[in-house]
Amino acid sequence: MNITKVGVIGTGVIGKTHLAALHGQPDFQIVGLADTDPAALQKAGAPYPYPRFADAESLFAEGRPDYVVICTPHFSHAPLAMAAMDRGIHALVEKPFAIQASAADAAIQASRRTNCRLAVSFNMRPRALHARLRQLLAENAIGQLTQVTMVATAWFRSMFYYRSSPWRATWRGEGGGILVNQAPHDLDLLIEMAGLPSEVLAEVATVGHAIEVEDSVSAVLKWDNGLRGMLHVNTNEYPGRTMFELAGTRGAIILEPKRLTMSALHGDTREISDHAGDRKARPEMDKTIVWDDPPDQNRYLAMHRNFAAACRGDEQLICPAEDGLKEVELANAILISGIKGRPARLPSARDEFDGLLEELQEAGNLTAVKNRYAK
Repeated sequence: MNITKVGVIGTGVIGKTHLAALHGQPDFQIVGLADTDPAALQKAGAPYPYPRFADAESLFAEGRPDYVVICTPHFSHAPLAMAAMDRGIHALVEKPFAIQASAADAAIQASRRTNCRLAVSFNMRPRALHARLRQLLAENAIGQLTQVTMVATAWFRSMFYYRSSPWRATWRGEGGGILVNQAPHDLDLLIEMAGLPSEVLAEVATVGHAIEVEDSVSAVLKWDNGLRGMLHVNTNEYPGRTMFELAGTRGAIILEPKRLTMSALHGDTREISDHAGDRKARPEMDKTIVWDDPPDQNRYLAMHRNFAAACRGDEQLICPAEDGLKEVELANAILISGIKGRPARLPSARDEFDGLLEELQEAGNLTAVKNRYAK
């Protein structure tokens, strides 16, 4: 059995989730936990027998892990990954990969320079329904994609949540709102299945909370191949819903939290439209197939096992850093468009986003910066 030595950096909510997933697994040896907050480190480490370190550098030097999983506040993700790789240690980074595409670029360059593995822990990717959706699209089961719709409004968060840590919901501490916290899962799914859009026109706003950052996002998406899409995410609605629909020329697929439904047509809608002899002509349904989600696997453990295997050269990464970069680029473009009130092209302009982020950090208020560009 291959035993992989792992270090956990950051012992907040998500760090403890990774720790619980790895604990007791015979193919992993946890060589240490690191956190600059002594109280958080003590609380997270108390149930476990693992060494504790006051900072990442101490973990690197004394724990000597094969790889680290980085579960710290967002702005530190890319720098910590680079610091690990500079020591020859592979890095698995929690989402988002980075706040700025420019920071993600630098981390990817470090990965290539050091020949270290670098991946993003988008833990929805191992889901069985996602694998089924990938297969259906690879088989061209619904023809050429024409429209995608992503609705993710089951992310309700209270002010208690936003006040739970001083860095949350601030431009300097978190680097954004729903676009960098909850919605990265949704953006990653959209990009993985439909590709990175070429243009976005967005509306971003602070609607339901007394916070600095965005809690509501709507966007129109365009691809150069003619595909069009809609995105709507927020943390204000309840109960809200989660739905990803892909429409094609031969049917449609809808992914919901526990179910995947494909409705396939007899023939291609373009051919049916061109040869219709009746104004009420409609395509005929071929079949409808429903797949239910199997009992949930430990997706965090699945990400770790894949990453460990990739570090050994035995598997391809589930979510390589380059895929994580695409999600950051889309989030950056949405914010540029939503604040400046115009379409934004992708790949997103690094200097433009970095400058905009500085404005937001100085103002500490999304609406105030939007108003500057509305004049």
